[in-house]
Amino acid sequence: MGKKASKAINRLKSRASSKENILFTTPNSPTFQLNETKFTPTSSKPLDLPDGVTIVWLDAGANLRSSDADATKLMLDKIHLPVLTFDDVKNCLNALSTINNKKSRVFLIVSGKFSTPILSELNKLPAIDSVFIFCARPEQYEHLIIEYSPYVIDVFQEQESLQLSLEIELNNYHIRAPIFNFFTQKQSAIRDLTYDAASFLWFQLLQKVLMKIKYDASDMKQMINQCRQHYARNAQQQKFCVDMDEFEKTYKPSDAINWYTRQSFVYKLINAALRTEDIEALYIFRFYISDLCRQLTNEHKKLRIQHQKSPVLKLYRGCHMTLKELDKLRDTIGEMTSINGFISTSMQPWVADEFLSRDSHRGSDTQKVLWIIEADCRIDDIIFASITPYSEHPEEEEVIFNIGSAFRIVDVTLNKTSNIWHIKATATNAGSHAFSEYMKLLCHELNETSEKVIFGTLLIDMGKYVTAQRYFEDLIERCRDDNNHPDLPAFHYNLGLTYTFQGDLDSAEKNFREALVYQELVSSKQRDVVRTLNALGWVYQDNGELDEAIEFYKKAESICKEKLGSNDLANAQTYTYMGRYYLERQQYNESNTCYERTLKILHLHLPDRHQRLGIILSEMGDARRKQGEPEQALKLYQQAEAIFHDILPQHHPCMAYCWSGMGLVFLQLNNIEEAQRYHEKALKSYRHVLPPGHINISISEKNLKCTRYDHIIDSYLQVCSQV
Repeated sequence: MGKKASKAINRLKSRASSKENILFTTPNSPTFQLNETKFTPTSSKPLDLPDGVTIVWLDAGANLRSSDADATKLMLDKIHLPVLTFDDVKNCLNALSTINNKKSRVFLIVSGKFSTPILSELNKLPAIDSVFIFCARPEQYEHLIIEYSPYVIDVFQEQESLQLSLEIELNNYHIRAPIFNFFTQKQSAIRDLTYDAASFLWFQLLQKVLMKIKYDASDMKQMINQCRQHYARNAQQQKFCVDMDEFEKTYKPSDAINWYTRQSFVYKLINAALRTEDIEALYIFRFYISDLCRQLTNEHKKLRIQHQKSPVLKLYRGCHMTLKELDKLRDTIGEMTSINGFISTSMQPWVADEFLSRDSHRGSDTQKVLWIIEADCRIDDIIFASITPYSEHPEEEEVIFNIGSAFRIVDVTLNKTSNIWHIKATATNAGSHAFSEYMKLLCHELNETSEKVIFGTLLIDMGKYVTAQRYFEDLIERCRDDNNHPDLPAFHYNLGLTYTFQGDLDSAEKNFREALVYQELVSSKQRDVVRTLNALGWVYQDNGELDEAIEFYKKAESICKEKLGSNDLANAQTYTYMGRYYLERQQYNESNTCYERTLKILHLHLPDRHQRLGIILSEMGDARRKQGEPEQALKLYQQAEAIFHDILPQHHPCMAYCWSGMGLVFLQLNNIEEAQRYHEKALKSYRHVLPPGHINISISEKNLKCTRYDHIIDSYLQVCSQV
């Protein structure tokens, strides 16, 4: 390399050794970002711990200071958190339409006057689970129960009957609302994941990672503080406050099952977090989840000894499911499914029958379901335990499956006599095998073996950048007294990625520099050095410093050729970034050559439906579009879109970036209607996954209004990982 390149690298090292380097200072308490609110572990600002359900009350008098309104609010606060009130339909609809997490559900209490306007919009409000009409003249609105079945539970005139129905439905919801994740044998293990499969693997990894982290008293203190702040907003739920005092004073790891069976505050909040896949909240409970997993493992060993003569247990679980959920299970007979959370079953069928005998008060779409599960005690990777010694109801002979447990669906049939669906399933360790395969291939791709690092990498792959940021910040904080921790370079590198995707280039550069200081000290980390040099070049390029960027890319290419080989997977990343550089310089031949080299290397190492192949095809589409070849560009974008559609969540930054390109190419082809359609899709996804104020959101908003290609803004930041 020339003097200019050496100068940039030396300046990098100089910065890394300056007083701003956190390696040689005492770092402040880590700052986490959640819903754009920053807080530290001891912050007074409460984390929004999930309840899984939000109650919404829509009534013209909901926000008035009247005895009726106050009494209703008091009743609602008493039975549930959180509660939102609205006094007009428009504002309520706007709020409900912003709830786009498929795991978050709304129980809507609506006045008779507003019932028809709100119910007519149900098809646009997927978050609504149940509707309760609360009015003075119920006879006028009873026809809506049938017309909008199964959503409308009933029409109520008295507060007492409304409260009773709400309590029943909330209790039923928590039992009937397991979230199923599916992993079919057709899917490749190596980051070729649908959202369900990604969640499936994530829960497999969650348990393993949480059990590897060492915890101390500060972890419990953080959890208790957040829970106190959560329930401090509702003085009616004093029971949980008493629970928390007792927990803080008396808890020890051997009490984990006992606290879970008591249906205490930890039971309520952890299960809500598991159902909604609220990773931030689950991480708050990390030490308790670890204790519970470990104690269940120990109890499983006891169960195995007790059932040596008949090791295959038949277990029962009663629940309610929708026809849509049952159809999905029928379509996956022979495949694996997992249920987010710790799954409760019983050795006694009458326990499940008793639950199913209760009236769910729901319409025809909700079905009674009896799960019949066979589980073999002899298989190490299937963890389930009898909690009878800890239960307040030992006669129920309750058995709990550990988090991330997998089941193979054997049969799904309707018993026409009882009108109860029977789901026969077998507990399987195939999930562990799929997880092991995924880990093996991912370790090869990333040159990484640490489960802690791979856990965060999976979060990044799923587009959960703020969550991954918080996760890696916390891991770095735990290493503050151990500058020689082997995973510290990877922690900083991945934290830098999260900042890059969010557009915080200064923080990204700082963390990449930290990573490079460590990596250059170890000869075995050359592949990591290449990745970090590329990432630094990416930061400089996004900041408009192209001359500096190419220095890093060429340095990375040189190291890769000399020490790893020209066809090493790390070089695919280098050529991708060089392709971006030449494209920005309008050196199209050089750009195309780099992208073709990337594609060749990726095909040598990765399956055909891999995320990185989709990313490079999308970027090749950019190149062809900018060269004035819109038809060829559209074909490349469509190939990328097809890959992303099969393997990524509905809202993912890679898909959004691809749609942005398609919007631009349709405008180039003068198809304004299609251009706007794709820009709308891209904007929706950007808003879903990127922080407010991100440049891609504002660019997408402007391009949506554009009707001429020569008026577009073509400066989107790359928000997809090529690592």
